[in-house]
Amino acid sequence: MDQTCLEEIDLTPPQLVTLKIISCTDNCIMSDLSKNLGVTMGNMTSMVDRLIKGGYVAREHDSDDRRVVKVKLTSKGKEITAKANKRKKSILQKVLNKLSKKDIETMLDLFDKIISNQELKHE
Repeated sequence: MDQTCLEEIDLTPPQLVTLKIISCTDNCIMSDLSKNLGVTMGNMTSMVDRLIKGGYVAREHDSDDRRVVKVKLTSKGKEITAKANKRKKSILQKVLNKLSKKDIETMLDLFDKIISNQELKHE
């Protein structure tokens, strides 16, 4: 995502990535979020605190285990995530429109190889 778009929505790239992960995860747990992003729980807590202050996410404790902290997007967080996704799709479409059919086929072949290699690593 380009810097102009980030400035329009007033988020840093790590904040936007965090919102994206939360939006794609049911019952997003802070410890899992921290692991997925490769940051400490302290850093994750600070990030989530800023996102809460901005009105993008809400934090709640698990009813069965108060040590488990879940994070959910607010309506503002859902709105901004959708706006960012729309902007990203628009930029990608402009780039793809400039490629030839052969270039797109080559790119898709490379993506297939990347996915195949990743699947082999997880076996």
